Amino acid sequence: YFYLHFQYNGVFTFGVFALFFHFLEVRGVVIYEFTVRKFRWVLFISCFPAYALSTLWTQPVTVIQFLGMVSALIQVFALGFFIRSFQGTIDNWLKDISTTARILLMLSFMAFVIKLILQLLSSFPSVAMLAYEVRNYVIAYLHLVLIAQISFFLLAWYHEYFNRQVIGKYEVFLIVTGFIVSEIVLISTGWIPTSISHVIIVLASVLMATGLGIIAYRSFYIQSEREFQLPN
Repeated sequence: YFYLHFQYNGVFTFGVFALFFHFLEVRGVVIYEFTVRKFRWVLFISCFPAYALSTLWTQPVTVIQFLGMVSALIQVFALGFFIRSFQGTIDNWLKDISTTARILLMLSFMAFVIKLILQLLSSFPSVAMLAYEVRNYVIAYLHLVLIAQISFFLLAWYHEYFNRQVIGKYEVFLIVTGFIVSEIVLISTGWIPTSISHVIIVLASVLMATGLGIIAYRSFYIQSEREFQLPN
């Protein structure tokens, strides 16, 4: 849990936001740097005590539970700084980017907001124990962060920053559909027979893998075509 927490809440999350703000800056979107710095420091400082949220299943002392709840509240508070850092200046930029990137960015942002809400809910001991007892809830949470928040953003960033020819709507549909189906099955533990849920998750994984495979193949094909293209 220590490793996972500082991986997806630390390295991956801060990497995504660094790329996001750099992308806005390159595209000429007005950013309120003072507010961005507030967001960065609040999120950074709260990342350390937020590790307490990953230990609540051990039923620690009250101080640890309180620390987890406070850190979760602080991260929700940081969300306000994030939104205010480009408030009123991002609308035109969203209209300029492709529909594919816009959808992926919106899904990534929604996943981040849901993650913050779930962190706050998990600060309550009863919810923390429920997540510990039903491991599929933990897996669904990790998928929410690693696939939706992180991977969806990286796909949108690559699509807009490097090559719009690589990622198409069909591939995005496969990946997003596979993700949503797998999440529904994971959080529906106990409602769907295990034998059926396993099959559905496999099929959902195949959808996501197919979408990513098409993207990888198309990227390799376009790159190879450029390398072997004769100069005029």
